[in-house]
Amino acid sequence: MSLLIDVADAVVAELNAGSFSQPFTATRRYDPRRPLKELSTLRVDVVPSQPSMETTPTARDDVFQNDVSVDVAVRKKFSEGDFDELDPLMDLIEEITEHFQKGWLSELPHAVLQGIEVVAVADAEYMQTKRVFFGLLTLTVRVHTTPD
Repeated sequence: MSLLIDVADAVVAELNAGSFSQPFTATRRYDPRRPLKELSTLRVDVVPSQPSMETTPTARDDVFQNDVSVDVAVRKKFSEGDFDELDPLMDLIEEITEHFQKGWLSELPHAVLQGIEVVAVADAEYMQTKRVFFGLLTLTVRVHTTPD
Protein backbone atom coordinates (compact mmCIF):
# COMPACT_ATOMS: atom_id res chain seq x y z
CA MET A 1 0.00 0.00 0.00
CA SER A 2 1.04 3.60 -0.53
CA LEU A 3 3.02 5.25 2.24
CA LEU A 4 0.71 8.28 2.00
CA ILE A 5 -2.31 6.07 2.60
CA ASP A 6 -0.56 4.23 5.44
CA VAL A 7 0.23 7.50 7.23
CA ALA A 8 -3.25 8.95 6.67
CA ASP A 9 -4.86 5.72 7.91
CA ALA A 10 -2.59 5.72 10.97
CA VAL A 11 -3.61 9.32 11.75
CA VAL A 12 -7.30 8.36 11.40
CA ALA A 13 -6.80 5.36 13.71
CA GLU A 14 -4.97 7.54 16.25
CA LEU A 15 -7.77 10.11 16.24
CA ASN A 16 -10.49 7.48 16.55
CA ALA A 17 -8.69 5.77 19.44
CA GLY A 18 -8.16 9.06 21.27
CA SER A 19 -10.24 10.55 24.04
CA PHE A 20 -11.48 14.04 23.24
CA SER A 21 -14.00 16.43 24.78
CA GLN A 22 -16.30 16.05 21.78
CA PRO A 23 -17.23 12.77 20.10
CA PHE A 24 -16.36 12.30 16.42
CA THR A 25 -15.31 9.64 13.97
CA ALA A 26 -12.37 10.69 11.82
CA THR A 27 -12.38 9.60 8.18
CA ARG A 28 -9.78 9.57 5.42
CA ARG A 29 -10.82 11.42 2.29
CA TYR A 30 -9.28 12.61 -0.94
CA ASP A 31 -11.69 15.50 -1.34
CA PRO A 32 -12.33 17.24 1.97
CA ARG A 33 -15.29 19.24 0.68
CA ARG A 34 -18.62 18.29 2.17
CA PRO A 35 -22.14 19.59 1.56
CA LEU A 36 -23.18 22.07 4.25
CA LYS A 37 -25.97 19.75 5.42
CA GLU A 38 -23.32 17.16 6.39
CA LEU A 39 -21.62 19.72 8.63
CA SER A 40 -24.52 19.93 11.07
CA THR A 41 -22.53 17.37 13.05
CA LEU A 42 -18.84 17.63 13.85
CA ARG A 43 -16.65 16.33 10.99
CA VAL A 44 -12.97 15.46 11.26
CA ASP A 45 -11.36 14.50 7.95
CA VAL A 46 -7.79 13.42 7.21
CA VAL A 47 -6.45 14.28 3.75
CA PRO A 48 -2.94 13.99 2.24
CA SER A 49 -1.80 17.60 1.91
CA GLN A 50 0.30 19.44 -0.66
CA PRO A 51 3.16 18.72 -0.88
CA SER A 52 2.28 15.30 0.41
CA MET A 53 5.65 13.56 0.52
CA GLU A 54 9.30 14.46 0.25
CA THR A 55 11.81 11.60 -0.06
CA THR A 56 15.56 11.92 0.48
CA PRO A 57 18.31 9.31 0.81
CA THR A 58 19.98 9.01 4.20
CA ALA A 59 23.66 8.40 4.88
CA ARG A 60 23.01 4.71 4.34
CA ASP A 61 22.40 3.93 0.67
CA ASP A 62 19.54 1.53 1.32
CA VAL A 63 17.42 3.76 3.58
CA PHE A 64 15.21 6.66 2.53
CA GLN A 65 13.72 9.34 4.71
CA ASN A 66 10.14 10.17 3.77
CA ASP A 67 8.43 13.23 5.22
CA VAL A 68 4.70 12.77 4.72
CA SER A 69 2.18 15.54 5.36
CA VAL A 70 -1.49 15.07 6.09
CA ASP A 71 -4.15 17.63 6.93
CA VAL A 72 -6.67 17.20 9.71
CA ALA A 73 -9.76 19.31 9.01
CA VAL A 74 -12.24 20.03 11.81
CA ARG A 75 -15.57 21.50 10.70
CA LYS A 76 -19.01 22.11 12.08
CA LYS A 77 -21.90 24.32 11.07
CA PHE A 78 -23.03 26.68 13.83
CA SER A 79 -26.15 28.70 14.46
CA GLU A 80 -25.26 31.65 16.69
CA GLY A 81 -21.48 31.76 16.47
CA ASP A 82 -21.18 32.70 20.11
CA PHE A 83 -18.53 31.61 22.59
CA ASP A 84 -20.65 28.70 23.82
CA GLU A 85 -20.67 27.19 20.32
CA LEU A 86 -17.19 28.05 19.09
CA ASP A 87 -14.97 27.77 22.18
CA PRO A 88 -15.40 23.96 22.40
CA LEU A 89 -14.29 23.66 18.75
CA MET A 90 -11.21 25.78 19.42
CA ASP A 91 -10.52 23.57 22.44
CA LEU A 92 -10.81 20.49 20.22
CA ILE A 93 -8.16 21.85 17.84
CA GLU A 94 -5.83 22.26 20.81
CA GLU A 95 -6.69 18.78 22.14
CA ILE A 96 -5.87 17.19 18.78
CA THR A 97 -2.59 19.11 18.64
CA GLU A 98 -1.66 17.96 22.16
CA HIS A 99 -2.67 14.39 21.34
CA PHE A 100 -0.13 14.19 18.52
CA GLN A 101 2.64 15.89 20.50
CA LYS A 102 3.57 12.48 21.95
CA GLY A 103 5.46 12.10 18.67
CA TRP A 104 4.43 8.73 17.25
CA LEU A 105 1.55 6.83 15.64
CA SER A 106 0.48 3.54 17.21
CA GLU A 107 -0.34 2.03 13.81
CA LEU A 108 3.08 3.00 12.37
CA PRO A 109 5.67 2.46 15.10
CA HIS A 110 8.53 3.34 12.71
CA ALA A 111 7.03 6.80 12.05
CA VAL A 112 8.00 9.88 14.06
CA LEU A 113 6.11 13.15 14.14
CA GLN A 114 8.25 15.99 12.80
CA GLY A 115 5.84 18.86 13.26
CA ILE A 116 2.33 20.13 13.72
CA GLU A 117 1.21 23.34 12.08
CA VAL A 118 -2.14 24.89 12.86
CA VAL A 119 -2.84 26.34 9.43
CA ALA A 120 -6.27 27.84 9.97
CA VAL A 121 -8.48 28.17 12.99
CA ALA A 122 -11.93 29.70 12.84
CA ASP A 123 -11.46 31.09 9.32
CA ALA A 124 -13.39 34.39 9.45
CA GLU A 125 -14.50 34.47 5.80
CA TYR A 126 -15.73 30.88 5.87
CA MET A 127 -17.55 31.56 9.11
CA GLN A 128 -19.29 34.65 7.73
CA THR A 129 -20.30 33.22 4.37
CA LYS A 130 -21.09 29.61 5.33
CA ARG A 131 -21.56 29.78 9.13
CA VAL A 132 -19.11 26.91 9.48
CA PHE A 133 -16.25 26.64 11.93
CA PHE A 134 -13.14 25.45 10.08
CA GLY A 135 -9.90 24.41 11.75
CA LEU A 136 -6.98 22.86 9.86
CA LEU A 137 -3.86 21.19 11.22
CA THR A 138 -1.02 19.83 9.10
CA LEU A 139 0.93 16.93 10.56
CA THR A 140 4.33 16.06 9.11
CA VAL A 141 5.49 12.52 9.83
CA ARG A 142 8.92 11.06 9.07
CA VAL A 143 9.10 7.42 7.97
CA HIS A 144 12.30 5.59 7.07
CA THR A 145 11.93 3.00 4.31
CA THR A 146 14.12 0.69 2.28
CA PRO A 147 13.57 -0.01 -1.43
CA ASP A 148 11.88 -3.30 -2.21
